Amino acid sequence: VVANEAGHKYYKPEVGFAPDGSVYIAYRAKGVRLNSDIIVCHYDGTQMTFDNISEGQTFYSSFKNYESDIEVTADGKVHVAWTLHNRNNKTLHHVKYRMKDGNTWGPIVNLGDLHFHSNDEVFDLRLGVDNSGNVHVVLQEEHKVVIRYFAKYGDTILEMENIGNPGSRLKHPDIAVNDNHVHLMWMRKLSGYVLM
Repeated sequence: VVANEAGHKYYKPEVGFAPDGSVYIAYRAKGVRLNSDIIVCHYDGTQMTFDNISEGQTFYSSFKNYESDIEVTADGKVHVAWTLHNRNNKTLHHVKYRMKDGNTWGPIVNLGDLHFHSNDEVFDLRLGVDNSGNVHVVLQEEHKVVIRYFAKYGDTILEMENIGNPGSRLKHPDIAVNDNHVHLMWMRKLSGYVLM
């Protein structure tokens, strides 16, 4: 059992394997209040350690962190992206990212902002990291049902891109990256749904 704290609910566990054979699991932990955090569990085959990487409940009781994804690259670095929402500002969400190098988590980086209708959410946030450490995130925006793409090359954060035709319903994106290409896939509603 990875997580079983009394009064908590858990959402969207994602797993990544490190080169040393250990396992990292990222998930959303929702406490007895409405706020929630992204937790990363590391299991080395003997013991589990837990890091609250979003730190929302620690500093901001109104913050909801959700829809995380994790990738462990060949150099052993752990990359996590997720969505942050302050419940006191219902129309603004943020795409966040954090990286662990060795035993140390770096700072939380804001990859971009999403301006939503009230009570909308992000779905299917997916993370890809290439061998150079460049970060790529794709997600579905709920109300408009469109795909948004975010990227970070080194210290340079690119502006958000809209993917596909905004005149049709786009949903369920996924991403894969290598040193030369970013591959995106999603569903688009025409007369029925097709894969793009």
